Amino acid sequence: MVVRPSGTASFLFTDVEGSTRLWQTHPEAMTEALARRDAILRAAINDVGGYVFSTAGDAFAAAFARAGAAVQAATAAQRTLQAEQWPGGISLRVRMGIHTGEAVERDGDYFGPTLNRGARVMSAAHGGQVLVTGTTARVLDGSGIALVDLGEHLLRDIDGAEQLFQIGGEGLSTAFPPLRTLGSAKSSLPSQRSSFVGRDDEIARARGLLGSSRLVTLTGAGGCGKTRLAIEVAAREAFGFKDGTVFVDLARIGGDDEVAETFANAIDFAPEPGRPIDQQVRSRIGAKQMLLVVDNCEHVLDEIAEQIDALLNACPNIRIVATSREALDVDGEKALRVPSMGVESADGRPAAALLFLERVTESGAQVDPADDGVIVEICRRLDGLPLAIELAAARTGVLSPAQILERLDDRFTLLTGGRRRTRGRQQTLETAIAWSYDLLDADEQDALRRISVMPASFDLDLAAAVLARTTSATLNLLDSLASRSLLHTTRDDHSPQLRYRLLETIRAYAHDRLVEQGDGDATRERHALRIVEGLDSAAFMPLSTRPEHRLLADDALAAIDWPHANGDTALGAQLVCAASTIFIARGLFDKGMILHEWAATGEDTVMRSKVYAVGAILAMAGGTRGMKRFAERSLEAAADLPVPWRSHPHAVLMVQNVFVDSDRFVENLRLGREAGSHPEADPLLQHSLDSQEAAWLIWHGDRAAAIAIVEQARWVPDLEPLISMNLHGAHLLAHLLAGDRAGIAVHLRDPAISPLRAGWMESVRRGEHWLISYEAIRAGSVGFLGDHDRARRDLADVIALLNVDRMPGVDADLLGAFAWICIGAGEPERAVELLDDTWSLARSPNTSILLIAAEQHARGNVDRDLSVAGSGEIVRRFTMSEIVQREQRTRKMLESELARLGLSSR
Repeated sequence: MVVRPSGTASFLFTDVEGSTRLWQTHPEAMTEALARRDAILRAAINDVGGYVFSTAGDAFAAAFARAGAAVQAATAAQRTLQAEQWPGGISLRVRMGIHTGEAVERDGDYFGPTLNRGARVMSAAHGGQVLVTGTTARVLDGSGIALVDLGEHLLRDIDGAEQLFQIGGEGLSTAFPPLRTLGSAKSSLPSQRSSFVGRDDEIARARGLLGSSRLVTLTGAGGCGKTRLAIEVAAREAFGFKDGTVFVDLARIGGDDEVAETFANAIDFAPEPGRPIDQQVRSRIGAKQMLLVVDNCEHVLDEIAEQIDALLNACPNIRIVATSREALDVDGEKALRVPSMGVESADGRPAAALLFLERVTESGAQVDPADDGVIVEICRRLDGLPLAIELAAARTGVLSPAQILERLDDRFTLLTGGRRRTRGRQQTLETAIAWSYDLLDADEQDALRRISVMPASFDLDLAAAVLARTTSATLNLLDSLASRSLLHTTRDDHSPQLRYRLLETIRAYAHDRLVEQGDGDATRERHALRIVEGLDSAAFMPLSTRPEHRLLADDALAAIDWPHANGDTALGAQLVCAASTIFIARGLFDKGMILHEWAATGEDTVMRSKVYAVGAILAMAGGTRGMKRFAERSLEAAADLPVPWRSHPHAVLMVQNVFVDSDRFVENLRLGREAGSHPEADPLLQHSLDSQEAAWLIWHGDRAAAIAIVEQARWVPDLEPLISMNLHGAHLLAHLLAGDRAGIAVHLRDPAISPLRAGWMESVRRGEHWLISYEAIRAGSVGFLGDHDRARRDLADVIALLNVDRMPGVDADLLGAFAWICIGAGEPERAVELLDDTWSLARSPNTSILLIAAEQHARGNVDRDLSVAGSGEIVRRFTMSEIVQREQRTRKMLESELARLGLSSR
């Protein structure tokens, strides 16, 4: 039985570091984590006979008859706590303090100054750290417990200095920032009045580099948080330097001649006249163990590099953390690029949003939890730059997050500080970036201005075209901008080349300078022409995109705005046609139709016909009434022209007539093949027609003929993904509707299908939702063979790949697959419920047939020829254009089926 100690006792106090923030961000995980924390502490305390007397809030306190028992309980608990895998991915760090003395007892509880001192000792510790007072240390003398003397410290509300020791030992963390006391190790680091949020990875990397190098330079764009990170790193390393930590602020000096004097002021001595100050600085430091933080080096780069190099050579026990827009290029230097804060998170709020919320709380303002999504979007638009985020958060006293987001296009006016006190050169976001811009030479400034017309990542060739410079000259300029942290490099899965991008905030600043200079029109025209060239080099395929389209999508959409605003239909028509598949992939149907209508007003007959042709495909993709009208206008404009792409409008008209007018379908098929046989036509267009003909044959019950067509075409090398998918889908669909189980099984076992599916699924991850059609047919076929659970899991996995903002019709395709599975599982009533008023939203002839046949089967009307009487009502409904209006109902039905089956789409 545990006995409550009386008289002189040792008291252990604990609580959770940063618990308030953890409760705000991970409330469910914290409930579970604290229960586990309590169990670990109780077990360690009970094992040595300790007495738990308080568990208020996140705190935990116990009394022990012996100091050694208190330390034993604390260290055992810390080892277990530090090895624990906490729920929700949180990091639960417990700080502990132990003090020994007389306690006042009253009504079964403890009171008095002994407990107050012990609680203050605990408050001085960091998560994972165990501190004991000098009194406890003296009691422990000779016990063999490892004690690290941290010196005398002043504790809040406690008279006199208290000597503190840190408990060491195997399995315990030993590296911590300075204690949270009123006085500790000598340091001239600026005091921070706001909390430090996130950056755990960067802190760990910087500290690791500092352990292996005597000079670590933090580089990054203005406002990315280099200074704050350097101070935090130095604070956590401070106890490794017995002679203190020194902050050298170069931000306000005017030139090289002030550098040495700034160092002298930082280490607090008055130089003697007549001797070089830099020599006196080195003599003054000598063999001292010091950590120097040298902040804002970029404007005196050459001089500071020489000074730091000389310091490192003359003073063997110093280490330096420097901040600069670019590396110092000193021997032995380790440079660490400080990235923007994270704007995405798979678990909880991203780091950038946490910073925003922390600063809102500190300012006394409030935001609604419903604003979380808006706050994340603000942080994304601000590139995760801490300075920009803090300035935006400062506006929440007078603007809601939604109002702030609306005004970010004018961010340099919006983000002007928001506080009465100035913050030096970084009072506003604009001055922070201007600081870097002004340090560039004329050619570098010109290059930065011109590449601001590119809104997304770009490659070297596109940059050279926009700058109108040679590749080698462009490369030198990009290298210079990247070294100054104004340009970032990135990689893309679709391109072997390294790509470049400007942070949106820097791009906005540079674009303002481009407009001021008055030389934007020529730059934008070069940009637009190069975009046309890049997109035209990729073969145009209906309803699909290639890697080139994805890489140039943002640039193309930005480039179109310029000729459209200036009435240049000649250039506009080229861009609109080249970017048509981008409108489809992005779901920008309304914008695309408006731009195609405008571009078709040009005088060039050939271009007008082409604009209408690709506009017809766009209309078909969006399910709008303009499909037939655009296709017919294209053929009218090209009546006397042997243009090779006339098969495009014929293909659109085939889709229009596949279910309702066989004669017109056959005639357009003939004309399409004739146009597709033109020497300049892309041979893959013939396979697009094969896909539609196969669907038409399946609709009319001639599945054998459909399979014969598909067999000739579906294994063509390098077949465009959408056509390949439709051909393979038609092959499987024909076997399914024929009830050919053996044919289905052979298709599903074909080893050549797996790599194709993997490629399609990768395209789906990038938003190419048209490629879902095959998956819907495949899942329906798997369910038809009887493996209902596998088919449903496959569909759930597919849905998990799709973003919420997916194209209309995708959900209908998936519901068709679920309906076939219900039919196979003996649930025809549920199949009818899923398909009611749904099938007509399907995205392709193949999936339309899949859904129509499912409804017929579910109602017991099995017919090999779906075009016979009995499907007239279905055909009539297919011609209705209510896709978008009914899409919400389709989405809800899909979600209800997933819920009914207990499947997750996450």
